[in-house]
Amino acid sequence: LHDALKQKETEVQQAEAERDSALAYIRHLKANLTDTEDKTSKLYEQGIDSLRASNVSKENVVDMLSPLVKKLHEQKSYLDCLMTVVLMR
Repeated sequence: LHDALKQKETEVQQAEAERDSALAYIRHLKANLTDTEDKTSKLYEQGIDSLRASNVSKENVVDMLSPLVKKLHEQKSYLDCLMTVVLMR
């Protein structure tokens, strides 16, 4: 029983080390994406400004938002998969 407990403790420590490594990698990637975020925020502002115009129709709004929703869905799916990998390890 004592040996089994030590083995489980070793497995938990290894899983925690892998998790910490994955989180550090994610933080590193996030820190290096500031240029991309700036471009994205500029595009977002341009999109919002165009939606605030007085002559915007429902079709314009749908055309503007559908690619954004699709992109967000793809990112959410990727994050869900990433979280599954992190939690399983």
